[in-house]
Amino acid sequence: MSEPLIKTPGVFGENGNFLLERPLGQGGMGGVYMGRDKMLDRPVAVKVMLPEYGKDPEFVDKFKKEAQACAKLIHPNIAQIYSFGIANGMPYIAMELVAGGSLEQVMKNGGKKTDVARVMKICEQTAQALRCAADQGFVHGDVKPENILLDSNGNAKLVDFGLAAMQKDTNEIWGTPYYIAPEKVKREVVDYRADMYSLGGTLYHALTGVAPFEGEDATQVVKARFLHPPKLPSELRPELSPQIDDLVMTMLALNKEDRFPTFEALVLEFRRVMTTGISKTQTMNRPGVTRRMKVNPTQRMRRPIGAAGTSRLAATARLAAMTGQIDPNAVTTEILVEELEKENLGRKVAIVVGGIIAAILIVIGGLLWYQHADKKSREEEKQRSISATIVKAKDAIEQTRRQAESFAKKFAEFTGQAEVECEKYTAELAKVLPDCAGLLKPKAANEPAPRLPNGQNPPTAVLDMRDIWGKAFEIVACSNRIMTAAADVLRECEKVRFFADETQMTMNKLGEHSRKVFEMYDKMKASKDVETAQKGLGVIKNRGPKTVSQAKERIASDQRKAEQDSKRIAEQRAKDEQRRAQEAARQKLIADETAAAKAKFDAIAESDTLKTLSWSVAIRQLESLKRDCKTAEGQLAYDAELRKVNVMKAAHDIFIRNAPKYEFRKSKLKKHVVLEATEDEIKLQKPDKTTTRISWLKFYREYRANLNELIIQFIEKGRANCTPRLSLRDWANAMCGTALTLRLVINTENDEVIAKRAEDLVIETVKAYPDYLKYVQEMFPDISLDGIAE
Repeated sequence: MSEPLIKTPGVFGENGNFLLERPLGQGGMGGVYMGRDKMLDRPVAVKVMLPEYGKDPEFVDKFKKEAQACAKLIHPNIAQIYSFGIANGMPYIAMELVAGGSLEQVMKNGGKKTDVARVMKICEQTAQALRCAADQGFVHGDVKPENILLDSNGNAKLVDFGLAAMQKDTNEIWGTPYYIAPEKVKREVVDYRADMYSLGGTLYHALTGVAPFEGEDATQVVKARFLHPPKLPSELRPELSPQIDDLVMTMLALNKEDRFPTFEALVLEFRRVMTTGISKTQTMNRPGVTRRMKVNPTQRMRRPIGAAGTSRLAATARLAAMTGQIDPNAVTTEILVEELEKENLGRKVAIVVGGIIAAILIVIGGLLWYQHADKKSREEEKQRSISATIVKAKDAIEQTRRQAESFAKKFAEFTGQAEVECEKYTAELAKVLPDCAGLLKPKAANEPAPRLPNGQNPPTAVLDMRDIWGKAFEIVACSNRIMTAAADVLRECEKVRFFADETQMTMNKLGEHSRKVFEMYDKMKASKDVETAQKGLGVIKNRGPKTVSQAKERIASDQRKAEQDSKRIAEQRAKDEQRRAQEAARQKLIADETAAAKAKFDAIAESDTLKTLSWSVAIRQLESLKRDCKTAEGQLAYDAELRKVNVMKAAHDIFIRNAPKYEFRKSKLKKHVVLEATEDEIKLQKPDKTTTRISWLKFYREYRANLNELIIQFIEKGRANCTPRLSLRDWANAMCGTALTLRLVINTENDEVIAKRAEDLVIETVKAYPDYLKYVQEMFPDISLDGIAE
């Protein structure tokens, strides 16, 4: 078996709404899969065409139209078409799943001994399906055992309507060689009788186990039907009755005019044979009824005629034998010879000749009588068939009328529920939303949504209910159109009274009228209005309770939310008050700790701690108080004060590291060389090579000019002269530390020169290192630095 078109199980369809479970078969045009319609939750058979057909727009359009037309064939013996579509470039149709096998499987299982009654029933049901199709102008085109499926009860379901018209090559004769009608082979106009021939071939094959025509290939099989008629079914299966022979051979008549005039006549014959003539022990004809079949002279089919089941030739021969008929020429010659040899035989010759002439006249008279009786019988049978067909057509129209009336009544009752349901839900919502009661029902279908007196939009429930009423208005419009269509159907049904006589023309016109009535009824049932009304009422019944329920829940939720909001607001207010109080207390604590830090530094600056250059003592005192701080801001305030001490200590440490070996150039210590510098003092070598020691505190206060030398050499120019060289940040710290030392340690007498020197150092620092502005402002808040950093 070739690779299937689609892997199973898998999802298929334009919207993925089919779950294909397994393949059922594959042919030249595509494959068939068993699956399930997920949307409607029902089993389906999905026939998928090859991708090459999906690329042909003409084929796709034709395939779609055939599917739409075939979907209108509603009959218990026709597999119903559900939908059409194109998925993954492959056209497909979804149809009724028939799960009981096929006639082909029945034939394979039964061989030449298939159950005759079962086969006859299946083919009779197939004939009914073809009758329905013929009544609507359809020709199946490929009737064969594979296309006759069986449901779980063994009833026939004909499939693949219209697919014979799908061939892409118009020169190809489409059909199965064993069963194809002669007129299709000759490319003549094809009608329903071609399906009748194919069904006859199928019946022949199913009853006998062999096809009506055989050959080495398909061409030889097709040609065989033009060369000779098939054997009688009873010749291949002796237990079959002459009635079955007659039925099958009439269906297989080479000339379509010699087949049954209608499928109605064929179905009647099926039923008659099934009740009176399946086996040879039963007789075919009822009392007073004789059936004849026209024979095409070129066809020369051998088939039973008359009550005795003999052929016309056999009947003629039997009549001739009964009258003693022989070849007239041969008999006359013998008598003339004897007359020459014998005398007095003239009278005998005359008697013999007279007898022969009388016999010939009797035979001719019998034949003429037989032909007249046969013609009269055929005419009577044709008239009975016409009368029966007219009765059936009238019955069908009457049935359609009753169905149309019933459908219209039920549809009116069905659609009437829409307003009832809407009124019920509107009343329930009015209790829930009394202020909006007048807005729930619109006056017209397209009325715009209203607004509340305050200009706001109404609640969602009001808009939802108005949408639901819109569905009700739509259903009413659909109902009016359906009622109009039903009235049209009933008017057409009433016209049956104009068909009074029982002629062939009346039968044909009544058949056309029956098809027209059925098409109108079918179009009414299948109209978009029916589907729209059904869906609309479903929406109303679904959304109505939800809208009421949601409105109630929303109101209850709003009440709960209002209560929760009120409680939350009160709690939030309390928390805000508490937070504000806590924040106020915290801000007070921050202010107190910040003030304490500044006060502590000021106290240290006023005490002897800084004035004696006791940097470590000052740092320990500030750090001890910092650890007692409860806020980060207070700790940052102590850090700012510690930074002041640290930068003063950093400047002093630079002097200690770099002063040794420095020779002063001016003032009191001119030509003195620093030999050593410790934390407390410096050791100097005098010009006379003697040494002396001076405390740093004394050096800062009494040797200011020499201190200024160190400031210039190792602080202002420290980035170049210090060892190691100062980074920009270390230099800035040293500059600020020197300025603070000048202010707090040296300028005890408020010397303006020293104060100006300190301010110049600060300004120089900010100019060289603008990023240090923040720290400079913290240490020197009294110095204006606006615009200097830029």
